[in-house]
Amino acid sequence: MAVFTFEDQTTSPVVPATLYKALVKDADDIVPKAVDSFKSVEIVEGNGGPGTIKKISFVEDGESKFVLHKIEAIDEANLGYSYSIVGGVALPDKAEKITLDTKLSD
Repeated sequence: MAVFTFEDQTTSPVVPATLYKALVKDADDIVPKAVDSFKSVEIVEGNGGPGTIKKISFVEDGESKFVLHKIEAIDEANLGYSYSIVGGVALPDKAEKITLDTKLSD
């Protein structure tokens, strides 16, 4: 199994706690309203915490598609969030999963 690591830093004028709330806690409601190509986010397994699998449906090139997104960890105290792409069009055939770890800071 291969592991690839990518790190990035971005600056935002939005306070980290506010950005975390929008991108993590409220994203299921905000993203389909803010991004035309995203159609819905639905929980297919779990209760919203770690282990939860969400189906994110969107339109690309006029075709309906989806990805399965699994929440790995939520760390509200440190503004951290980890999730994996575990199925759908964003996961290459030979990959088991793609995991993204995010931490917001001042």
